[in-house]
Amino acid sequence: MRSKRRAGMLVGVLAAAAIPLAAPVSAWAAQPSAPAAGTASTGTAPTSQQWNKLTALAESQASVLGLSNGAKPVLSLAADVSAAQKAAVLKAIPQGVDVTVRMSGLTKDKVKRIEEAATGRKWHSDAQKYGVATTYDSATGKVALTTDAPRSALTKLLASYPGAVEVKQERFEAQNTRWADVSPFFGGSSITNGGGVCTSGFAVHDRTNPFKEHLLTAAHCFPFNNQVWNGSTHGPSLGVVEHKFNSIDTEMIGGKDYDKYIYTGGYTMSTSTHFIYGYHGATLNQQVCVSGQTTLVHCGHKITNNAFSVVWPNTGGIGPQHNSGFLYERGGTNNPCYCNGTLTQGGDSGAPIYVPDSTDSGAMIVGLHSGLIGTRMVGVKISNILNDTSSTLVT
Repeated sequence: MRSKRRAGMLVGVLAAAAIPLAAPVSAWAAQPSAPAAGTASTGTAPTSQQWNKLTALAESQASVLGLSNGAKPVLSLAADVSAAQKAAVLKAIPQGVDVTVRMSGLTKDKVKRIEEAATGRKWHSDAQKYGVATTYDSATGKVALTTDAPRSALTKLLASYPGAVEVKQERFEAQNTRWADVSPFFGGSSITNGGGVCTSGFAVHDRTNPFKEHLLTAAHCFPFNNQVWNGSTHGPSLGVVEHKFNSIDTEMIGGKDYDKYIYTGGYTMSTSTHFIYGYHGATLNQQVCVSGQTTLVHCGHKITNNAFSVVWPNTGGIGPQHNSGFLYERGGTNNPCYCNGTLTQGGDSGAPIYVPDSTDSGAMIVGLHSGLIGTRMVGVKISNILNDTSSTLVT
């Protein structure tokens, strides 16, 4: 999908400063040099004044790649630095500062090329969807690449610079919330037709037309052809209800741009999101999260039935039928019943149900939230949704 997220938001590139501060020192480089002649080893961290001087030194010397900010700072010099340049750096180190000067395995030109390649985002056909931050890390001697892109999308970039890039996956948070979304719209947001309130689920592609996208929610939320807005009728339009699939309690909102993120914040003004990178079957005993506009995000809900059928009252026969539904429990911490966890409430219908990845920045979609039966929550399986709507996830 062609992500058009606003400037400075989720997909905006966060470029590193020319001379960044990095993590504490670790042994990475060959040929470590001794502290500058004439400087005493104090064994203590630099004072604020000394840090100011070290930072000014790093910024003024073209041969310096980076400066770590640990208790004992490490000043990294480019691999192709001359003897005269190295001597100039050693001489300029403030008196009394306990600092280690080390030679990097990278030249300044190579660091620049890596940063330009990463932030230029031509390393994958979908690279423009992702946020990217780069910095030279004196602690590792590598370019640290922080991104919300899956590692599978970084294969080309990493292969171009073997051993020179260290990847860290983090969530990139846009400055918008469930109640103040803008195009391209996310799942997990508050949506309304001016009467009822529900939650958007996640975005899908039309299987026969990858350029046709929809945002899903529960079919019992809004009638066919209704206009849907974010937050309130004064908010932006998310499109209109174009298709309804009553037997899986799913409807498709279309006509606007939608993206592969879901809101996952646990408080009202949170801007937290997860990127969707695939889906996960509704397997028994799997613990899942749900992210609705009313109860926000809560997790630890165990799936106890993955072949469930429901027809909701007063909906004209809408509900996940033919075993397309699953039950997930409230969970909790009170042994032995584990029944003090959060339950979904009105307005959470259509919310994404997901499994977070190990970094807690990505999400595997399990289904859509459909409703509540007593203290048991009901979801619609992602496999049935994608099959019956002839769709694929926007990832």
